[in-house]
Amino acid sequence: MLASLLLAPLAPDYAAPVFALVCLIYCWKLFRAERYLLELQALQIMAVLLFLWRVVGVFYSKFWLNSTAIMFLWLLSLSGVFLLPMLIRDRKLLDKALLLITVGGGVAGLIGILQHMLFVSDAVPPPLGTALNPFWKWLQVLGIRLLQLPIVPRWIIAEIPNKIPAAFPDRAYSTFTNPIFFACFLVLVFPIAFHGFFYNKKPLKKLLCFGSVLCILGGIAFSYSRGPYLALAITLVLLLFMGWRQAVLILATAPAGLAGMWYTRVFHRLLTMLNTHDSSINTRKKIWKACWELLKTKWPFGLGTGVEPLREILTQDYKIRQPHAHNLFLELLVENGVLGLLLFVGIFAFFCVDMFRLCRVSKEGRALGMALFAAVTGFIACGVTDYVFYGPTLLQYFLLMLGLSQAAKLIIRTESKAGSAPSCADVPQADENTLTNRDSKDTILL
Repeated sequence: MLASLLLAPLAPDYAAPVFALVCLIYCWKLFRAERYLLELQALQIMAVLLFLWRVVGVFYSKFWLNSTAIMFLWLLSLSGVFLLPMLIRDRKLLDKALLLITVGGGVAGLIGILQHMLFVSDAVPPPLGTALNPFWKWLQVLGIRLLQLPIVPRWIIAEIPNKIPAAFPDRAYSTFTNPIFFACFLVLVFPIAFHGFFYNKKPLKKLLCFGSVLCILGGIAFSYSRGPYLALAITLVLLLFMGWRQAVLILATAPAGLAGMWYTRVFHRLLTMLNTHDSSINTRKKIWKACWELLKTKWPFGLGTGVEPLREILTQDYKIRQPHAHNLFLELLVENGVLGLLLFVGIFAFFCVDMFRLCRVSKEGRALGMALFAAVTGFIACGVTDYVFYGPTLLQYFLLMLGLSQAAKLIIRTESKAGSAPSCADVPQADENTLTNRDSKDTILL
């Protein structure tokens, strides 16, 4: 099951629900097989409450098919919040999960770098220059052909906004559907790879993490996504508090990083944010203005779960052909009202409390706690300029990361109480008594 941490970002978005379904089935089997009480953390309770409130939003949505499909996706993806704490119960499995996340991010970043290099190289003929853009082109073409079959009901086709996949040949987006989602994923996994570079003791694993860090940074740079650029800056600032060695490395390599940003035209891309004629920025301003106008009357409950209600209003009333609010917080407000946004903020608040307590447990707890905190915070910062839950893979991976944070909290607390907290080495599996008597602070037993 841990292999999904590696495979999920490398598979097409169409496969994300399949990975999530496998996780849900496995989670249910684990739940039924457990001989001790399941500990529900406060964060998990808030996640369930948000899901249930979004289920309520299905009933007053005008687009029941879209809303129902989204809720099934959320149900499947939510299993990650519960699965990883049940599955990862000792340091060996935790280290393995962190390494798989790192490698998955590194491979995805490497694919993105190759995409960009093929496109800009004058020595590569045009057919080969776009051979990897999009990476899953053959699958997208197959999906389009299947939609054209006469057996497919017209009402299903009408629910699909884009029949032709978007192409971004001059920007890296690896295995994802667009450069922004690709960069958001890399921002989420970068702190994990950065942590692994410092805390893996085996040279091969350390080298693997170092290579992944470089590939992740290169992938973010060549995505030319401005929102994730700023989110990465926030992430780097937070990583300064991981420890003095990490702070020295970040500050020492900052000049080289700035030079690299200039050479790869990242600075040029960032400066376009000041361009008052930039169509992307102006469109976002129009969308946000339209959303605030809608919220004057729809703020208590929103329009209903799913992006379709807002998409229809933006298209018909504002002549804006965009699928969502391009802002995580605005989208939650528009879909599920104030309570929907507050429940999401509650999830993040409990996550922050958990990571703060993890940082206080030990030096190693501080390093991992800050890495997880920087990862989730950076990802949410990406949501300022885009609706990051629009991509199935991003939603699944974000919830998996929350589940990983709960597993890490329980493992490191248990090790600290036992008085043996190895740095980052292979340790024997925890015995049954250790697993049964995990820290139950801030939990509800079911």
